[in-house]
Order: sequence, then structure tokens, then C-alpha cells
Amino acid sequence: MKNILYIAFKYFLALFLFFAGSAHFIKTEFYIKMLPDYLPYPVLLVYLSGFIMIVLSQLFLYHKTQKFAAYGIILLFIAVFPANLNMYFHYEDFTSFTEQELFVRLFLQIPLIFWVYFYIK
Repeated sequence: MKNILYIAFKYFLALFLFFAGSAHFIKTEFYIKMLPDYLPYPVLLVYLSGFIMIVLSQLFLYHKTQKFAAYGIILLFIAVFPANLNMYFHYEDFTSFTEQELFVRLFLQIPLIFWVYFYIK
């Protein structure tokens, strides 16, 4: 049973990352709006982060590249944190979320990082 859950959560995480990365190409304007103003080349950053998410989601599925991908995913979650902070500080620009939802979203990064770290061992 433990092995089944390990595999199921691994594939769920990879699928989540794949769709999240794909969304960067479909809802580009939304992701651009998330970025802090001080970051240059917002379109490039959105496309690049989406591409990296998709690649890492696929590398995460293979045993030989799983550890490398897991470290990359953790670094990616840390790298996108300023965008999540920007969303919270400018919650009025994101009408589909409440200020409280965006606040909670900030702390979701932590369990996601631990979830991925579990697969490094």
C-alpha cells in the first residue's frame, strides 16, 4: 500500500506541475500580472518558468532523473515565491481570489516543498 501511494502522489505531483506549466502558455497575461514590476522581460520569464515546470514534471517521473528534478522543482517553488507575494500585496488586481485566499496561498509553498523533498531520498 505504501508503494502505491508513493507512486500515486508522484504522478499526481507531476501532472499538477505539467498543467501548471502549460497554463503559463495559455493564460500568459494572468502570470505576467503576478510578476513584480522590478523583474525584466515578463513574457520571457512566464514562458521560461512554464517550460521549466513542464520539463521538470517529466524528469520527475523517471527514477534516474527524479532526484535532479526534485531539486529543480524545489528551487522553482522558491523562485516563484516573489510572484506569490506580489499577488498578495496587489490582491485587488486578482478579483478571482480573496485577500485571505492569497494569504493562505503563500503558505502552500511550504508543504509543496516538503512533498517534493520526500522524493529526494
